[in-house]
Amino acid sequence: MSYDDILDMEQRARENLQYVEDTGIIKKIIDQINKVIRATNSDRKKIEVLEKSNEELNEKIISLEKRIELLEEKNKNWER
Repeated sequence: MSYDDILDMEQRARENLQYVEDTGIIKKIIDQINKVIRATNSDRKKIEVLEKSNEELNEKIISLEKRIELLEEKNKNWER
């Protein structure tokens, strides 16, 4: 094995090591992106639940407003 062969093998080993390191970094980046996606999806679900709850509360408020109007009307009739 010549000196050039050894240098070539060393260069390939360095390239392979760099590839493995780069792949590890890329994997970490992908893992972080996936964590953000999961958190975002979780937040979306929470928002959907809050929006539904808000809609239900708005419906209850409207119902209560109608009841108040009816009671006020009944009160006016009683006063007469």
